[in-house]
Amino acid sequence: MKKYITSILFIWLTLINAPCMHSANDSIRISLLTCEAGGEIYSLFGHTALRVTCPERRVDYVFNYGVFSFESRNFMLRFALGRTDYMLGIMKYNDFAESYTEYGRDVFEQELNLTGEEKWKLFERLMRNAQKENRVYRYNFFFDNCSTRPRDQIEHILKGRLHYAENMNEYVLREGNHPETFRDMIHLYAQESPWYNLGMDLCLGSPADRPMTRREKMFTPFYLRDCLAEATFTDSHNDRKPVVKADGWVVRTKLQDYRSKLPSPTLACWMLCLLTLVLSICEWRKKRLYWGADIVLFGAAGLGGCILFILNFFSEHPCVSGNYNLLALHPLHLLALPYIIHTARKHTRNYYLIANGVVLTLFILFLRVIPQVFNPVILPLSLTLLIRCAIHSVIAQRQLHRPS
Repeated sequence: MKKYITSILFIWLTLINAPCMHSANDSIRISLLTCEAGGEIYSLFGHTALRVTCPERRVDYVFNYGVFSFESRNFMLRFALGRTDYMLGIMKYNDFAESYTEYGRDVFEQELNLTGEEKWKLFERLMRNAQKENRVYRYNFFFDNCSTRPRDQIEHILKGRLHYAENMNEYVLREGNHPETFRDMIHLYAQESPWYNLGMDLCLGSPADRPMTRREKMFTPFYLRDCLAEATFTDSHNDRKPVVKADGWVVRTKLQDYRSKLPSPTLACWMLCLLTLVLSICEWRKKRLYWGADIVLFGAAGLGGCILFILNFFSEHPCVSGNYNLLALHPLHLLALPYIIHTARKHTRNYYLIANGVVLTLFILFLRVIPQVFNPVILPLSLTLLIRCAIHSVIAQRQLHRPS
């Protein structure tokens, strides 16, 4: 973190009177850096930063809107509630490139085709953003992140003179002419990390399945890179010029294989469903319940439901509300555990499991018409819980009709 903060004053003092900033040869260069995806969940979508270079003054710095620290107070809780603060940090380009080389993540550079005055204004704007009172902002994964912030700075400098190749307010269409959604982007970038994909899929609610405009899609660094590559702007003579003056790879590495080595979550959940079915058949034959399995299954479903409940009702994230996964995974499973164990030991009817079984049955039957796209694991997970509800009712019914 110190690499970012302590550089600000030095850069300002170095460049504020630098001849290159006002000279006719226009030595200053500002470019957009797009970094390849990594293996951690926060790096699956790549990264964007702005690079400011002035060779005459040996200045080469990166302005990075993606600075955060896991050591921040209550970071994970604040992230879940959508109250995570990110900041604009500055670091030397060599340090930036070295870190991405170390992690095997390539970096692509697009030099912006701006005048010396426009680049100077953009630099001043970045420096103002980097001041202590301005550098922190409320992070939003889809609408205000490390990709949208650099875009906004570039658009501000060009003041309505920037023209993208396509209408940014139109929906992005995929195969079959279906509009792309935010969830589609999650699936695309997390396809090599199915367990991360599962976690994000479960946490996202129905708003994540609404059509996404081209401008909204710019939350992904690679799409922003592609849009700028085809964009133009109107200069002072009312001529159209490309926004990108030159481009190329500045960091090339042997790309790491970040594909998950774990078994597919869908396969794992179907295996769990099968094991639960086998266990329940054994219980039916022996006419007794192994309530330890209920502690594990309903306990895990209840804990997961607590997370979804908090996200759905208390988080500021715009796409985690209206989450129909709560019909299968909810906190009541956890609250009802003592009652489930009690009735299992006494072999009495459990009205909570009866009601829950009805809800799960309806949820499974209407899964395809509910206005939300579900991860494939939700079916085996729901069936697993439904099997437990059914076996409790069957054995309790047997005990009630057993001759005295």
